[in-house]
Amino acid sequence: MDGRQRNGWRWAAAGLTIGVSTATLGFALRTRDLATAANVAQLLSLLPIAVGVIGWARARGETATPSPGPEPEEPGVLVLDEVARAVQGKADRLAQSMDRQRVLGEALREPLDRLTRTADRLLAERRSLSGRLAAGRSGTVGGPANLSEGELALPEGSVARLYQALGRIRRRREAVARLRRALRRAGRRLEAVERLGEETRRRLEQSERQGTQAGQLLHEAQLQAAAVRRSLAEAGHPIPEATPSASPPPLVFDGAKLTGESDRWTAEEIFRPVDDLLRREAAALDRIRSDLASTADIAYFETTDPTEESGFPDWRSWKTITAASLSLVCVVLVVYLVGPFLNPPTSHDPAPRQSPPKPIQKILWAHRIGRWVQSSPAVTGGVVYVGSDDGRVYALDAMTGAERWAGETGRAVQSSPVVAGGVVYVGSDDGRVYALDAATGAERWSYKTGDEVFSSPVVAGGVVYVGSDDGRVYALDAVTGARRWAHRTGDSVGSSPAVAEGVVYVGSDDGKVYALDAATGARRWTYKTGDEVFSSPAVAGGVVYVGSDDSNVYALDAVTGARRWARRTGKEINSSPAVVDGVVYVGSADGRIYALNAATGAERWSTITGDWVRSGPAVVDGVVYVGSDDYNVYALDAATGAERWTCKTGRWVQTSPAVADGVVYVGSHDGKVYALNAMTG
Repeated sequence: MDGRQRNGWRWAAAGLTIGVSTATLGFALRTRDLATAANVAQLLSLLPIAVGVIGWARARGETATPSPGPEPEEPGVLVLDEVARAVQGKADRLAQSMDRQRVLGEALREPLDRLTRTADRLLAERRSLSGRLAAGRSGTVGGPANLSEGELALPEGSVARLYQALGRIRRRREAVARLRRALRRAGRRLEAVERLGEETRRRLEQSERQGTQAGQLLHEAQLQAAAVRRSLAEAGHPIPEATPSASPPPLVFDGAKLTGESDRWTAEEIFRPVDDLLRREAAALDRIRSDLASTADIAYFETTDPTEESGFPDWRSWKTITAASLSLVCVVLVVYLVGPFLNPPTSHDPAPRQSPPKPIQKILWAHRIGRWVQSSPAVTGGVVYVGSDDGRVYALDAMTGAERWAGETGRAVQSSPVVAGGVVYVGSDDGRVYALDAATGAERWSYKTGDEVFSSPVVAGGVVYVGSDDGRVYALDAVTGARRWAHRTGDSVGSSPAVAEGVVYVGSDDGKVYALDAATGARRWTYKTGDEVFSSPAVAGGVVYVGSDDSNVYALDAVTGARRWARRTGKEINSSPAVVDGVVYVGSADGRIYALNAATGAERWSTITGDWVRSGPAVVDGVVYVGSDDYNVYALDAATGAERWTCKTGRWVQTSPAVADGVVYVGSHDGKVYALNAMTG
């Protein structure tokens, strides 16, 4: 039976199968008193039967009158010889590629293992420093924090003993300050080592994928080579030798330099040979894949399928597949329509349950902008502005996540942008405050401070207020960047200022909350907490609300600095409070989000997450949106704390969400900015 006869039988079988199935569907519709639909189905059942008969008749006619056209020519021996050489050369090149990926994998695993061990050591060191710092605050390191009653009641002439006691207190405070600096250095080194580990792991995974692809292509090349050798052997032609392929240049990669001490630019230089090799191998694999696709027809010319010689339709034919698919649809519909009549429900059967509504899409889009995102997004005019560890500030389309522009700074951007008057203001780890054009990202001005700028700027009255790790709070002209004033605190300022009624409120690592005159920088008052203040103040109703590393949330009189109340949580507070409708919402390192009465500090509710909550809550339309180090973004009922939804990202969520037009925008340490449906996550 030749191909045309088989083709005719396929037409006949496909038409008969679809026709019978459609006719059966018509009978099933009639059992449900759907006479009109049944008539249509049974009339339509005649169409595929007629088409099948016509197709069978045409194939029979073509068999009786063969086409005068030439049959496909068998490839000549010279063509097979050339294909054999080319395919064998490709196989040799693929074997080289697999060896090269194996060597690269071994070269990357060694620094990856070392970086993993370094990260574990730094994590243990950070825990140790945290314990020592806690001991220092309690007075067990470096002596007591205050004078004892006996030392205060010194007899006359014992001034020397008083000076000795004061010296012990000073030495203790210096020891605590050194521990704080060491803890910050260990934390930054740990983040650098983790980033390098992620980069190394990403390249290792890419190398393994390329090795797998090379293995698959090598298998295909070997099959083609075997098929061509069989054809040449049948023709009595000797098997040609493969043309040796050029070896790729050797890998020059010094993984020993990946220690976590180098900056981002040095790491890129170290990884450049690896990236070049991966790009070359990817291009070579694409080229070989295309070449093997072009030689497949020649290599497999003599290969036949055993089903070709049978008188039955080939199950791989598109006609057979189409007939089977449509028949399956008809069978499912018949079972659905006739099933209730075959097994009618009794009076004891429970009422059928309604199927749940189809879930609305949660993640609207996610756009990668670096290895990690510590900067909180700002949304205005349909654009999301956010900083990244790669030293850039990004402007993303709020609807699609498409990148509009990326403005360069000198180092990672952990500060959160603020947009005012068509200008984006943001700080950078290079110690500068930047003003970028909101439409283009072009730099308008930058101001150099004395150290890294983690603090997020605030703009009020044409002035930009921001803190710096050099211990100062700066007031800069919003148009020119000229300094209006700078006020020195006792330690780094990572807290972001809040401005209300002509006063700037900000926290410092010296444990104090400062109230400064917005026009002159003169100090109005300070309030001393029990530990560093990294939390950013919120001002509402004449009260300043702020968290501290001493585990307390404080409510301070905005005019005098007098304490109204203090509420203790389970651990330190880096989260910045949000005050809405007489309630203070704030996160804590104990993994909880707290809702406190703004007037008294009494707890209304608290909800536990899986890890530290550094993110500052955003409260919109009765819902609290907040991130956690357990990788999740939470939406909680503002009145009860009940969970409405959660959405999991790839790593910690330490940024504060921004909510606009029913969408929640938030950054994650997995390097992505997420846009989530505010109703479902």
